[in-house]
Amino acid sequence: MLQRIKNFLLRIFWGENYKRNLILLIIFLILIGWIYYKYYHNTEVLTYEYATAIRKDLRKSVEGSGTVVSLSELTIQQLQNGGKITAVYVRPGDYVKADQIVATLDNRQAAIQLAQAQASYDKIVNGATKESLDISRQSVENAKVSYNLTKQTQDLAVSSAKRNLLNSSLTPIGALDTRFIPNTPTVSGSYLCDHENEYKIQMINSDIGNVTDVNGNNYPINFSSLPQSLGPCGLYLSFDVSKNYGVGEWKITLPNKTATNYAANLHAYNSALQSREQALINASTSITNAVLSLSQTAVGARPEDIASARASLASAQLSYENTIVRAPFTGQIGSVSAAVGQQTNSQAGIATIITKDKIAQISLNEIDIANVKLGQKVDLSFDAIPGEKFTGSVSQIDTIGISTSNVVSFAVKISIPNADERIKSGMSVTAEIIIEEKQNILTVPSGTIKTEKDSAYVLKKLDTQANGQDNRNEKVYVTPGITNDVDTEILEIETNTLQEGDMIISKEPNSGAVVKRVSAPSAFSLFGGGNRGASGSTGQRTGGNNVR
Repeated sequence: MLQRIKNFLLRIFWGENYKRNLILLIIFLILIGWIYYKYYHNTEVLTYEYATAIRKDLRKSVEGSGTVVSLSELTIQQLQNGGKITAVYVRPGDYVKADQIVATLDNRQAAIQLAQAQASYDKIVNGATKESLDISRQSVENAKVSYNLTKQTQDLAVSSAKRNLLNSSLTPIGALDTRFIPNTPTVSGSYLCDHENEYKIQMINSDIGNVTDVNGNNYPINFSSLPQSLGPCGLYLSFDVSKNYGVGEWKITLPNKTATNYAANLHAYNSALQSREQALINASTSITNAVLSLSQTAVGARPEDIASARASLASAQLSYENTIVRAPFTGQIGSVSAAVGQQTNSQAGIATIITKDKIAQISLNEIDIANVKLGQKVDLSFDAIPGEKFTGSVSQIDTIGISTSNVVSFAVKISIPNADERIKSGMSVTAEIIIEEKQNILTVPSGTIKTEKDSAYVLKKLDTQANGQDNRNEKVYVTPGITNDVDTEILEIETNTLQEGDMIISKEPNSGAVVKRVSAPSAFSLFGGGNRGASGSTGQRTGGNNVR
């Protein structure tokens, strides 16, 4: 083979047309190089991008911008549902301190409730007396007597309603073609039994007939104008002897569902049943509560009883305190709208107070405003004070939005207590309102979470296989927590196998991408070797990483 190559090269470089041959060789080598480049370097490769599950502080917030206002005038309101003003202690222009009394409301009812709560608390803490035990026992007996009376009353009401229903109409109805029954017998009396019934009336001949009830009882009757008893339930049957009845058949259905008053009587009966059921439940509950109260009184106060009484006492104390209107902060009274004897409520203002605390006014869209609440912490930054952040809190939220170019926005005021002197009126401000904040929680990038029906999952990278294959990925179901759109909390439930440091897929390759892998070629043969690799293969296509 070496000799053949040698002869080939001699013909190229020392032959008659060596210049032409040399040019052809150069062109051939360029073509081989181009094919090699296209085949080995223009290859699509499956690549995954990964992110890491890490622990970090996560904050969910909304952001808005606006300006600073130097002075703010706020309305002082009383904190209970309503009351009559008994005293006003300020006038316009007065300076007041925080918590100073501005006005008082009628507190008599609140004082009574406070005294009762205090007495109940003292009674529970000090324990039951013989008199209180006797009272509790009597309460149980009274509840039992009340139950029995209630049952009797309600049973009587139900019985009366059912009797009215069964007596909806006592008119006999012809069982045959009414053309052959010229007249109808007369039913008198009142149905006194409680069960439903049906009487079948049949004239055997023109003088004698028979009546059968739903239980098969027979009552012979005569063609007579005298009322004849239809058994023990209080009904009677008679005929008008001046009329012709023929040999007819009739029936009396109790209740008569065709009667005009049937629907009203049925509704009254069902209402009586419901009323009895609810009344008996209430009476039974009264017995249970009385027995429970006696038991609690006898065994003495439990810790939870004392805690409940203490809470009731605190609630009564708060109601009493709410009859006293105080200044929310130090400032100057701007105006006074309340007067002694005036009735007020929690929406009406008592007075206005002016403070030198700074107020930031921003606007938020209708989506963000739904998450904002009074008192939420706010981080503030100012273009005029770069690199520093200040803290405030949400103090007012407009309930009516303003629409501009089909975009609805809501005004929000943020108080900045003890504001830095560098914060001036009219400054531009950017406010980040903290909706929710958690520390040291497990998080992943929000884009790595995928959904499957009602479940969420991530694809976790597994360790490299022993055979050296590409890493594999495992589907791990997770429960997301709070999110700020960039990162999402992963709630650490017992079944969760995702841990800090785990690698998860953040970007997958296109499903159609293909990897070409070709063995390293052997020396190229110009004479009979063919274009083959060292292993004899011409190349292969393989898929990307396995995902399960």
